[in-house]
Amino acid sequence: MGIRMVLCDVDCGSQTPGMVKKLLRWRDENREEADILWANLQLNNEKILFELRKLLHSPGADFNELRNLLLKSRMWIKTMTKKSEVPVEPMVQTELLDSLGKLDGVIGGVVPGAGGYDAIALLMIDDPGVYNEVRAHLNDWQSTVEDDFGGKIERVRLLGVGYGSEGILNELPVRYSGWI
Repeated sequence: MGIRMVLCDVDCGSQTPGMVKKLLRWRDENREEADILWANLQLNNEKILFELRKLLHSPGADFNELRNLLLKSRMWIKTMTKKSEVPVEPMVQTELLDSLGKLDGVIGGVVPGAGGYDAIALLMIDDPGVYNEVRAHLNDWQSTVEDDFGGKIERVRLLGVGYGSEGILNELPVRYSGWI
């Protein structure tokens, strides 16, 4: 049983440059606390990479550890959201990810990139039935929470992006150091 990653477009949108600027300002003003959060998130993301590699060589393994690691990354991101007052994972995205995480075959998901309201990325069992269940869930999904930053999600749709056969690519973080 393989894993499939899908991206979902969330119709709300974010002001990414402003969010990044505010988050980096918070990081500069709270260096010690922010460095602990960033380090823990990075360490957990490396564990996710390790677990994905392990699963690549362990057909038939369960996805509980991967699911738990994704939830742990989200916990660090939600902590960052609360402390910085930047909607990296706002409540409406938490509600959406939590609802998808309850579906059979969905391993877990995150708000990708700088966070916000634009998208979510999901890992699921690579099975057409799971994909169709996610699609149906998104077609019917409505937010019921009052967002902590005022965002409102009206519609979510699966993007028709595909994936290659290269597997996981381990990028060198130094290539992106100018972005941080």
